[in-house]
Amino acid sequence: MGASRTLFAAEDTPLENFITLVGPNRAVEILGVRLVGINAENGVKLLFTLVFIALILFLGRLLRRFISRALHGI
Repeated sequence: MGASRTLFAAEDTPLENFITLVGPNRAVEILGVRLVGINAENGVKLLFTLVFIALILFLGRLLRRFISRALHGI
């Protein structure tokens, strides 16, 4: 592993390096523990997936409202 790290910086800001990206594949490290299989690329994919799901849910609700208002007048 690397050099030991402290949780407190010189200015007493707690948890300055709580989450870091380390190594050539930018693996996620939390409090000095490297999480296997979790890296920056997977994080971006997860973010895009969550945004896509939120967009689909929003469009579904919007379409449901539109159809409800359109059929309510019949």
